[in-house]
Amino acid sequence: TNKIEKDIIKNLDTSKNYVVALSGGVDSAVLATVVAKQTSNLRSIFVRHNQKHSKELEEVANKIANNLKINHKALDSNLEENSSETKMRDARYEILYDELDDNEILLTGHTLSDKVETFFINLLRGTRVRGLKSIPKMTQRLKRPLLGISKDSLINYAKENNIEYLDDVTNFDNKIIRNWIRNELIPKVDEKFPGDIEEKISSLITEIAVSYTHLRAHETPEHRVFRVMVEKKKWGGGG
Repeated sequence: TNKIEKDIIKNLDTSKNYVVALSGGVDSAVLATVVAKQTSNLRSIFVRHNQKHSKELEEVANKIANNLKINHKALDSNLEENSSETKMRDARYEILYDELDDNEILLTGHTLSDKVETFFINLLRGTRVRGLKSIPKMTQRLKRPLLGISKDSLINYAKENNIEYLDDVTNFDNKIIRNWIRNELIPKVDEKFPGDIEEKISSLITEIAVSYTHLRAHETPEHRVFRVMVEKKKWGGGG
């Protein structure tokens, strides 16, 4: 068993029922493939975002599910073409959560690379400490088993294991902030500073999350009022 499989498996309870958000991309394709080997309590959902190449992604998602012999469905959204990343994300989660049964847990293909990109997005937008915690590993009804694994590692795993997937061409459009951070900013920073930037930022995110939790546990009523004001951006103080 290699590191990717170990990372995914250690986050699974095979007695639970899981639903993979299957996009047709490499992340969810690898996730579905590894989870399907571990449990039969798995199904998948594709959300139609109505963007360019959405139909091609849907076809690949259908193929992946058919190859894995798991129950699969595609669900419609009301998204318009060229919707923002935020609108697509919000619509996607609303549809996925509405579809979940009470005894099911949603699995998404967010990676270490996504976590680091989100950190930079929030930092450059001027978010407060809470936003610098980036993407959480899990919530009550959601798990992200790939959050410690880089995108490059997943691409290599998919190639080695002949896992079919499709690159979303919009990932190469650097007019989109996340893509600019992924394709331009992070590689340039990586060139200038020694060490893996994703690992360094991930360690920082962990420290921030621990510190934030500690501060929340020990804050005074006065500090709570200040924090809430800052987090709602009603006041321009430091955070």
